[in-house]
Amino acid sequence: MQERVWIHVPEIHQQELERWKEYLKYHTVDMELGRVAVYEFITNKTEDLNFKQFTKERNIRCIVSRREYSFTKAEKDQADILYLIIDGNGGDSTSDESLYYTCPTCMYEVRKVNRSRVRVDYKEVSKYDICISYLPNCEVVVSQKLIDLMVGEKISGYETTPIYQTGTDEVIPNFYQLLLNTGLGEAVAPTIVERGIRCVDCGFYTRNLIKSLLHYKKLESRSYDICYASDWYGDIYRNKYVGSRAIVISQKLYRIMKENKIRAFSVQPAAFIFMRDRES
Repeated sequence: MQERVWIHVPEIHQQELERWKEYLKYHTVDMELGRVAVYEFITNKTEDLNFKQFTKERNIRCIVSRREYSFTKAEKDQADILYLIIDGNGGDSTSDESLYYTCPTCMYEVRKVNRSRVRVDYKEVSKYDICISYLPNCEVVVSQKLIDLMVGEKISGYETTPIYQTGTDEVIPNFYQLLLNTGLGEAVAPTIVERGIRCVDCGFYTRNLIKSLLHYKKLESRSYDICYASDWYGDIYRNKYVGSRAIVISQKLYRIMKENKIRAFSVQPAAFIFMRDRES
């Protein structure tokens, strides 16, 4: 695995960091630090380690704003479970049913898990075997090819429902909305997640941002081949929760999708944490 990070440093320290100028990528505004210079490193390389040591010794405050990972084929093939990244762009989606409901406790507009009679544009979804509509909707649409494979291989954790053409009540043939069960709890350490306040009623956090690879308790797994984790990742924006849920798949489903050249997905390894491992 290779991890790449983008580090925010207040601009006033840029001169002190002249020796790392080739790693300076751009300038922006950070909500905590104000105007910042953004440095990009591959972690645990010499320059990354020297940069961290230098800023620590000089008491220069730094914030990792983003992390990206790349993996070898072997790492993907050996992972316990995998975080499914849906690359297919399904465009906009609509429904007669609202995407939100008002939580009576926190009073935020929070997400429903699934909406009925979702409408999409056939021209958009027909390009892919799996795609997802624009945020914050995030409705997953899959092709007949993928469903036939999942049924044939007895893949667990999902249901399907018809998907409809935008502006009509016409069913789109050979494509379906994928409805997923929740099969995992919240992400646990060593996952890095920036969390805000959690509502005891709806369970949503005011902020819940993933900043590393995903790890889950093995005892909270229901052994589905494809499922949601219980976390909603995102933020409160204009009193509404704007976010999505992590979709996790088994090695079995990953192999099926890869071998049959399913269009428009990628994966990142995730991992189970056994209770005994966390106690030692």
